[in-house]
Amino acid sequence: MRVIWLAIPEHFSNAEIEEFIIMPNHLHGIINLFEVHRKGTIYRAPTEAFGKPVQGSIPTIIRSFKAAVTREARREGIYLEPVWQRNYYEHIIGEIQEYDQVIEYIHSNPRNWLMDEEFCQ
Repeated sequence: MRVIWLAIPEHFSNAEIEEFIIMPNHLHGIINLFEVHRKGTIYRAPTEAFGKPVQGSIPTIIRSFKAAVTREARREGIYLEPVWQRNYYEHIIGEIQEYDQVIEYIHSNPRNWLMDEEFCQ
């Protein structure tokens, strides 16, 4: 999964992988989407509407990532049933203070796993 996560920028040139942590049953990560400059015009990070996928949008990136991990897990014989939950959580980080809080959350997540209701001893 780590290799596939880190390869996202190879498939989406407007994406950069920042902080992330892979947990036993979930992943937390920051994907930075760049603005693309063409002929003096600034294009904002792409978004999409239901049923209208847009190359380089967060939904397209996450969908592609989940599909690649599922293919690899099945190829390795690790999972034959669905690997992922149906949805995911996304949030736009607005300010540097919030960015720092998200990074702290990502870094502290392994410590919090011991208290998670899904932790198996």
